[in-house]
Amino acid sequence: YSAGKAWIPHPFLTFNLQHKKTAIFNLETNRLVDEQWKLKPAYYFIDKNNTTQKQTSLNFEITYENDQFKVFKIN
Repeated sequence: YSAGKAWIPHPFLTFNLQHKKTAIFNLETNRLVDEQWKLKPAYYFIDKNNTTQKQTSLNFEITYENDQFKVFKIN
């Protein structure tokens, strides 16, 4: 267990699921950072090999990248 927690760990067990989905949509489309993400370090992971996941061109700092993942620091 660590301080790093998934924003939506499981769709059936996540509180405020619609708010969290909206926050991710706003990050991807409008570059809006949710207020809760400003309270501690937050990162956005993209699986580059998953063609069903929305690929995005976020202008946030890339903190890690390999052949499969790209990680953005969003705050």
